[in-house]
Amino acid sequence: TENLWIATGFNSLGIQTGPGVGVALADWIVTGDPGRTLKADFAELDVRRFHPHYTDSSAWCTARGLEGYAREYGVRYPTEEFSSYPDARGVRLSSLHECLHTSGAVFGSIAESGFERPLHFNPESPHQLSEGGGLHTQEVLSFDARKAEWWGSVEAEHRAARE
Repeated sequence: TENLWIATGFNSLGIQTGPGVGVALADWIVTGDPGRTLKADFAELDVRRFHPHYTDSSAWCTARGLEGYAREYGVRYPTEEFSSYPDARGVRLSSLHECLHTSGAVFGSIAESGFERPLHFNPESPHQLSEGGGLHTQEVLSFDARKAEWWGSVEAEHRAARE
């Protein structure tokens, strides 16, 4: 859309970032470069970075938005993925997804792009079809500091690559 400028979604950060956002927005309108004065890269703040497949889905936007906001200050564990099934998972699958799935891939979602990517391979983990339409492997995850469920399969993969 031409001549539409957006500076929203800051929550309480708007108080802290308001002056800088004003400068960046003015630079963007006048020169086309939001980082001109501040010498910064504003690409991650550009709403055009979202694939239309997501932005056309109010279910995806709602599920991810609510979950992201709710988890903002929570403890994040290395094994924890976004759990907003079915609306925000299985939306973007690579052309290799089915091949990886049949090889025992345990999938996670890249939060920013929504692509499902293999976290590790475990042929013995139960596979199921998610309601979102993508094939996923679901595991019960623990949140302690001991070896995670993926330790054995990652160790085997490491040894195979090394040998």
